[in-house]
Amino acid sequence: MNKSLNNEKGITLVSLIITIIILLILAGITLINLIGENGLLNRADTAKKAYEISAIKEAMQIDLADMEMEAITKGNGIVTGTILREVIRKHGGELEADNETIRLQDYELKLSEIWKGNVDFSK
Repeated sequence: MNKSLNNEKGITLVSLIITIIILLILAGITLINLIGENGLLNRADTAKKAYEISAIKEAMQIDLADMEMEAITKGNGIVTGTILREVIRKHGGELEADNETIRLQDYELKLSEIWKGNVDFSK
C-alpha cells in the first residue's frame, strides 16, 4: 500500500532556477546589443544624422545647379556669393567668413563637398 513518490513527474526547483538564470543572461546580452556604446540604437541614430546631412547636401547641390543654369541663360555663367549664401540659408546652414566652411546644424561641411563650380564672392 506504500506508493513511492519517485514516479511523479514535474519540474524541479533546480531546473527552474537554471532556466531563469539562462533567460536573465540572454536578456542582459540583448540589452547590451541594443543600448550599449556601439549598440543598435546608437548606430541607428548615427545613420539617421548621416542621412539627414546627405539629403540636405543633395538638395543644396540641386538648387545650386539650378542657379548656375539660370546664370548661364542670363549670360553670366557663374554663381555669385549672394546666391550661394541664399541657397545655404534656405537649407538651414550658414557660410562662414572664410567662404569655405558651411555650418549646418551641429556639423561643419566644406563648400567643396557641396559645390565644385566657380563662385564669384565679390557679388
